[in-house]
Amino acid sequence: MCQQDKIPTSANNPERSRDTESPFLRIVDSADLFDGKNELMIRHNDSFYRLHHTGSGKLILTK
Repeated sequence: MCQQDKIPTSANNPERSRDTESPFLRIVDSADLFDGKNELMIRHNDSFYRLHHTGSGKLILTK
């Protein structure tokens, strides 16, 4: 099973996900997170993590 198969149909259609209950708390588009940049910092408890968007379209999370 590929990763796409694990995502409910409603996750692929944000309009539909508003109308149906989803196992996800929320779905956030990465473009909204990055806001035109290639990286962002995430603070979790007392630690910071770097989320980097690569040129090949992958996401890398490092502590």
